[in-house]
Amino acid sequence: MVNSCMAERTEMKIEEGIERSNDMWRGAEHLGKFICWDLE
Repeated sequence: MVNSCMAERTEMKIEEGIERSNDMWRGAEHLGKFICWDLE
């Protein structure tokens, strides 16, 4: 199941820019703050 935080963050990222999203996404993965979903 996808958490709301992920959907909200994803929407913001898509609006900001995919290119920037990639960078933020990578940082988030390391920090583990934006990541709130449990997909496999």
